[in-house]
Amino acid sequence: MRYCHGVVKVMGGNRGSAPLILVLVIGAALALYYVVKAMAPAIFGGAQPVEFSHKTHAGSMGISCLYCHYEARFSSQAYIPQAAACLNCHSSVAVQSPEVQKLGVYVAAGMEIKWRRLSTLPPTARFTHKPHVDNATSCQICHGKVEELENTISPGPFRMDACLKCHNGKAASAECLTCHDKNFAPAASATAKSGIKAKPAAKPLESEPQSGRTKTAPARLYNIYCANCHGATGLTASAPVGAKFNPPPPDLAGSAIRDEKEIVNRIMNGGTLMPSYQEELTEQEAADVAAYALSLMK
Repeated sequence: MRYCHGVVKVMGGNRGSAPLILVLVIGAALALYYVVKAMAPAIFGGAQPVEFSHKTHAGSMGISCLYCHYEARFSSQAYIPQAAACLNCHSSVAVQSPEVQKLGVYVAAGMEIKWRRLSTLPPTARFTHKPHVDNATSCQICHGKVEELENTISPGPFRMDACLKCHNGKAASAECLTCHDKNFAPAASATAKSGIKAKPAAKPLESEPQSGRTKTAPARLYNIYCANCHGATGLTASAPVGAKFNPPPPDLAGSAIRDEKEIVNRIMNGGTLMPSYQEELTEQEAADVAAYALSLMK
């Protein structure tokens, strides 16, 4: 009660009001606790702060993993998109969903979502997404059937023998220094069960490039970034996201924009509902996508 008496004294009250103030303080503390817990349960363990269904997005909607995790195309990590990027679609789709409304609160408050990490690599290994994406290695090989999972992803078979089996099957490098630092000597028992052996490096290898872009087919880029709203063949009715907009985007064949430079400008700077793709695409990639889109308009 010493604290409460101090509060009463500072506020100029009397001892009789101490229990009321104590109740108010405890009530405010509990309210703050539950608000924070509701906004970021990852701090307390358990579920993610915002429920996200890979089954809905990658499964029934058919959205490419690279649409959200676009940095996997040109960097070591795939990263998680900012909440504002989610609102590219959800400003018009499922806006009444409690989870989408949580996103709006995060964006309006400028708060970072504290996602709970689901998996990690051991410190003895390094992994770069870029060369795997360049070689059309599907996300499912490491992360499991993401399109069938509801709120989480599988940690995947992050084991040395699984990596070596995949590398050998694709005729990729199996030298130790491809995935391990030169000061690390992998134990012979790591792959003993599988019977697959790593090759000692004949000479020091340069580390895997951490950045840079590899030429990607325009059709693939279109299917990653454009087909969600405009359809794989330019018909909005077949688009998993575009068909849900009100009004939906026009079919490409009916688009009034026919100039390639104008399409590139729209891709890079966005439009009324269309987001900007400056982070996802280079000017040349945008030009490639524009040329492919024009081919669908004929």
